[in-house]
Amino acid sequence: MVEHWVGHNEDHAGSYRLWAGRAREAGLDKSGEILEQIASETVEQNKKFLEILRLLDSQK
Repeated sequence: MVEHWVGHNEDHAGSYRLWAGRAREAGLDKSGEILEQIASETVEQNKKFLEILRLLDSQK
């Protein structure tokens, strides 16, 4: 399940960044900035999920 969440988060982060760019192109700079922050937070979440995977692998 953790691997699924990692992939899911990667997809979402990419989508958030895409929409951040679109928001900026539309002159919605603050919204674009917030979406970029959300993308970065999602990437940070994945680091924690990957740590879980490393812990699980080390217990095998």
